[in-house]
Amino acid sequence: FLDRAQDDHLDAYTAQGANALVFTTPAGGVVSASYRSRAMVAARAIIGRTDLRWHDLRHTGATLAAASGATMAELQARIGHTSTQAAAIYQHA
Repeated sequence: FLDRAQDDHLDAYTAQGANALVFTTPAGGVVSASYRSRAMVAARAIIGRTDLRWHDLRHTGATLAAASGATMAELQARIGHTSTQAAAIYQHA
């Protein structure tokens, strides 16, 4: 599901193996909740959107997947919903 640039990036910047971390601290460690929070605050400030929340990113990803033709089952698997009613929100049905 990755394009060539994404695949190249992962090859260059992540460790190998099934348990390799995709997102790490600059030192290569596990990203803590406080680290993620600080990064989100900084990113929101940079783009001038201090109103954005983590859930907005989840919603956008699911909405774009639905707009690209993801099935209801694929949406449910992607976002972890067992209810089709909950997943339908992202299809703006």
